[in-house]
Amino acid sequence: MTRTVGFLAILLLVSGSAMGAPSCMVVMQNLTPCLAYLRGSGSGPSKACCNGVTAVGKVSKGKGDRQAICMCLKNVAFSFGNIDTSRISSLPKKCRVQIQLPPISANIDCSK
Repeated sequence: MTRTVGFLAILLLVSGSAMGAPSCMVVMQNLTPCLAYLRGSGSGPSKACCNGVTAVGKVSKGKGDRQAICMCLKNVAFSFGNIDTSRISSLPKKCRVQIQLPPISANIDCSK
């Protein structure tokens, strides 16, 4: 329960990025089904995960949207500590969704 409350607090903190860009809360709600895959479980994302990636792809219309999504993923991934960040960038390809996600790392500059 405490971990869930902490997770939600982190989401609220990082959700207020650029105006009009998808909020981190929305991104994370859609990508929550991907947590098992992102933690190294299984060889591919679930159908629910891919549905979430598709939803995120639909709100990623421009550079500002992609920057907001990048910042959200970067902040949340490193707050969890047990996410295989290399799997984040593989989600669109594995789910056959047209969205470009940069390789998420501690050094990624999401503004570029």
